[in-house]
Amino acid sequence: MQDKLGTLENGKLADIIAVSNNPLTDISSLKQVNFVMKEGVIMKLVL
Repeated sequence: MQDKLGTLENGKLADIIAVSNNPLTDISSLKQVNFVMKEGVIMKLVL
């Protein structure tokens, strides 16, 4: 699995989210997720 995990690169598996603010300084930003990608497929996109 090491060749499929660990970094965001073409051909690797990825589960990521995007929020507007830094969740390390503002945990409430996780209540408003703008983008979700699961296994390389976009599941949610807020423009």
